[in-house]
Amino acid sequence: MLTGPRRRAPLWVDAVIVVCMLPVFSLPWLLANCPAADDGALTLLRIYPLYVVASGWLAWISWASRPYMTWILLAVMLLSHLAAFSLVLVPR
Repeated sequence: MLTGPRRRAPLWVDAVIVVCMLPVFSLPWLLANCPAADDGALTLLRIYPLYVVASGWLAWISWASRPYMTWILLAVMLLSHLAAFSLVLVPR
């Protein structure tokens, strides 16, 4: 729990978080191009938007007490975008 005064994330941090979350809007394209035989990839792609929204929200919340945690969450989110696209684009 936060015990000190709550400081709000600056507007530029909000913008960075939103920009980092934008690739999730490509989900319909990812689902349409997912290999039909790979149920594991399809399951991961269905969970992907929930992870991105939760990670973005947690990054925004964590700015008040631990700004470094925001950057770690955003870096992991960007890596998850890379992983989601590689599930679809890299041939097996």
